[in-house]
Amino acid sequence: MKKERFYSIVIILLLILNLGTLGYLWTNKKEQHDLPPPMHHRPGPAERIARKLQLSDEQKEQFEVLKQEHKRGMDSVHNSMNALRRELFMLANNIELDATLQDSLLNEIKNVEATKHMVVLKHFHDLRLILREDQLSAFDDLIEEVSRGAGPGNHPPLPPRH
Repeated sequence: MKKERFYSIVIILLLILNLGTLGYLWTNKKEQHDLPPPMHHRPGPAERIARKLQLSDEQKEQFEVLKQEHKRGMDSVHNSMNALRRELFMLANNIELDATLQDSLLNEIKNVEATKHMVVLKHFHDLRLILREDQLSAFDDLIEEVSRGAGPGNHPPLPPRH
């Protein structure tokens, strides 16, 4: 008899707790709309650029071609960088560190890093060429954001101008 009463009380308490939780979630459901969208729903750098520059449908098509060229260039840079980095760290397997080979690899890494910046520069230069005159001000703002590392894609910041 005592066990039955105990289990009845536990079941009733759990039921009240569940109803309270459901009520809380239901009443606060409206507040969840104020949260930022999940990462997979946020627009990527290209979408933010297209929106910021107010690209026309024709410009969006041209921009798509530029994006593909940029991606191919960046993929090539990343592949080169990964191969060089792998080769550099393989030097740790040697009994003696080959300073000449190390310096040569580090110099190649610097060159690939410079190439990466040139790919980004060319991409933005080519983007500017497809813009109308009324879009250039927004483009200048975009370039300023990117140069600070705060813009779409968060490319590496450029040194300040003097």
